[in-house]
Amino acid sequence: MFFCCSAFAQTNKGNFVLSGNTNLNVLFSNTSVGTDSIETGKIKNNQFAFTAAAGYFLLDDLTAGISATYSYDYTTSKPGMYGESSIGTITQAFTIMPQVNYYLPVQGKLKPFVGIGVGYLWLEQKDSRVNENENKVYSMSGTSLSGGAGLSYFINQSVSFDLGFQYYHNHLKDKMNPEQIRKQNAVSGTLGVSVFF
Repeated sequence: MFFCCSAFAQTNKGNFVLSGNTNLNVLFSNTSVGTDSIETGKIKNNQFAFTAAAGYFLLDDLTAGISATYSYDYTTSKPGMYGESSIGTITQAFTIMPQVNYYLPVQGKLKPFVGIGVGYLWLEQKDSRVNENENKVYSMSGTSLSGGAGLSYFINQSVSFDLGFQYYHNHLKDKMNPEQIRKQNAVSGTLGVSVFF
């Protein structure tokens, strides 16, 4: 299940953006693993992510703001052949990101937009098989860069439907093992509704 909703103030200088880029992602999945007709295990996965943002229009069509994202992923796997106990993995992430968004000042109902952001990401994973450091596999943090573009279709002066994509680049270091570095690149699609007030 995927739900995304964005809310922006009017694109005039001096207005505020409240709850500027809010989205909610939820995924529940059950997977059976097997060979031929023999089931060898089951995997359950639950994911949740929430983003909220606020900003201020410095100029017409240009906002400066901040967003925060929290994500939670819980996976359990249970081998089915030899009666082993279930394995649980929890991954959590939190990002805070100042950002700038610009709506291209074009006529008509379609209005392109672009945005960039630079922020900080914290990422942690725990596994029930790890017996030390509070079950932590890793605890990483570092910079997160984002860039995106899209198109808003205004059905009236107050509401638009938005479609776009977002690119992320993360550079993280493990707090428990500082020599360990992780670089992540990701692209995601976005779909939302914007409300201008």
